Amino acid sequence: MQDVRIQSFIRRTNTIEHIISNEETSSNHIAFDTSAAAITRMAKVDAKRYRTPYFSDKSTQYSAEPPLPNVRSAARGQVVQLEPRVQFVDEYMVKPVNLNDACTHVSDAVLNEVEKAKASLQKDESLVKDWASTIPGKDVEICTLGTGSAAPSKDRNVSSTLMRVPGWGNHHMGIIGLIKAWYQEVHESQPASDSRNDKKKLTIIAPDAMHSFLFEYSAIEDYGFSRLERMHFVIADPSKSKNMVLRMFGETESQSPVPPSKLGLKDIRSVGVLHTADALAVSITWPDGFKASYSGDCRPSRAFAQIGAGSTVCIHEATFSDDLIADAKQKTFHYFRSS
Repeated sequence: MQDVRIQSFIRRTNTIEHIISNEETSSNHIAFDTSAAAITRMAKVDAKRYRTPYFSDKSTQYSAEPPLPNVRSAARGQVVQLEPRVQFVDEYMVKPVNLNDACTHVSDAVLNEVEKAKASLQKDESLVKDWASTIPGKDVEICTLGTGSAAPSKDRNVSSTLMRVPGWGNHHMGIIGLIKAWYQEVHESQPASDSRNDKKKLTIIAPDAMHSFLFEYSAIEDYGFSRLERMHFVIADPSKSKNMVLRMFGETESQSPVPPSKLGLKDIRSVGVLHTADALAVSITWPDGFKASYSGDCRPSRAFAQIGAGSTVCIHEATFSDDLIADAKQKTFHYFRSS
């Protein structure tokens, strides 16, 4: 804004209302208030894993002599009404979130329990290490990136749960959100002429509707569709049972199911659950005996309990709190206690 050329342009066009948005005049406020406030509260519990996003409430006021006409700084929620006449509406402007207020919502009782838990872990650190050494997959890392929900909301994203298994790779459970990132990493980290790129595949196990979407979207954007190995679970013989088998998507029933060994696994099983259409739960066993079972926020499932028996870790999402049990049952969701 101190550039005389910009100031000269504004003066020449003094019949126009100028909205200025840059680092000099507009503060770098928090953009996602609710999520940032939630992370800030979680940082009071675990500052190592949760950090408040970078922001700044400072801005530099521009100055010029004589003052510039018809100039205002951009702000979140600013509305320009075009009809019936042009005017600026400031009533929808969003005030910067006060993250200090967010911290006050963390009760002393919670913080006291956190300190007790930390002290207990430090006291029993050797016992925990001894116990961890006895279970398979002790170095597996589980990253709860977000819900497996099909639709985003103000408080949650759709990036689901990422499980990193040393010596095997990454398993992403829930709605697909990392395909493009994976494709870019493969093809930007290595030259396009590198033949190793042609061998790298990303396995997608999903319902038929998702595979149709992936195919249709590939006509709009090259996100790496040709590098996908697409599979789906289908009922082996509907006339006999509801047991499901894993097949390559598009193959006929006469072709053999995909063996778990093709994925480097000891076993992988899935069952249908009471929730939305095509909702499934899955249980995966790795060669070292580590077994992980995952379900979204569906209703409790006896079939899932059967295939997940003996799991090293079980991940089950829940949407409703325990005071909304009736709503959870009516909408075929899980509530906290039932998980």
